[in-house]
Amino acid sequence: MRTWQHNRMNELVGSIRQTLDTLCAQYGLRSEIDWFDYFPTTVNNAFCNEAITTAAIENGFSLTKRPTPFKFGEDFGWFTQHFRGAMFGLGAGETAPALHNPDYDFPDELIASGGAMFRHIITQMLVAKPAIEALLPPDTTLISPLRDLIGQPQQQTTPPTKNLVDTPAN
Repeated sequence: MRTWQHNRMNELVGSIRQTLDTLCAQYGLRSEIDWFDYFPTTVNNAFCNEAITTAAIENGFSLTKRPTPFKFGEDFGWFTQHFRGAMFGLGAGETAPALHNPDYDFPDELIASGGAMFRHIITQMLVAKPAIEALLPPDTTLISPLRDLIGQPQQQTTPPTKNLVDTPAN
């Protein structure tokens, strides 16, 4: 069972439980529900969508905006519950088998376009310091190497009072 919104999933789960309880009470049965492979809805952030759109346009790739979200999302929905993000597809073509189909064979020609997309998106994030900060959850600090790459101020130090390199006396 998949939905495009968290609240719709909660409604369906509630409806299933209520229907099951009603049927069990009516026929004197007991039930047990066990959920597995639950994947929450992937919620695309507008800022991240814009970064994807910009990367596609600036790389000269055609861009198809879907009227509805992907029905898949798998574990990406867990990420977007905690971090802002967006999911996009590279587009293997309309005749390619679905991703988890036994006949699926990853088209190697997508490696270059996928790499170009991610390179552009990452560059956008590293160049635009506020963009990185906008993606972080509240009360999160950047890890040191990333902080250095995007140019946050270094800790001020007092200049040394003597030479750090010994020079031989003449």
